[in-house]
Amino acid sequence: MSEKRKRGQHFSIEDKDKLIKLLLQYNDTILNKKRDGSTNEAKNSAWISITNSFNSTSNTHRNKESLMKIWEKLKSDSKKYYAQITNNTTQTGGGPLVLKIDPALEQVCAILGRRCTGILGVPRL
Repeated sequence: MSEKRKRGQHFSIEDKDKLIKLLLQYNDTILNKKRDGSTNEAKNSAWISITNSFNSTSNTHRNKESLMKIWEKLKSDSKKYYAQITNNTTQTGGGPLVLKIDPALEQVCAILGRRCTGILGVPRL
């Protein structure tokens, strides 16, 4: 019978914030869209450096794959967050912002730039 996979500890807000700050140093490498060998090697070494830096300052040990997975989740959540803000602010009737401001997702959206916000001025269908 196969062994059950042991679940990792949840990422706290501080862990996510620490990861975002580490990614700021390597965002040009990590967000590069090229897929050739040298670029992939640079991305891999950047993730190893991020993992080592993260683990040196954290109480919980994380592997490279878990950090990459939470980064993908943060990117996805920030795009959804920005879309909700855009939809909320362009609704008819105005009113106060119903969505709770999330500083971590705001930072991720700032890192992603147009990847998060899309091209401004182009209406969505």
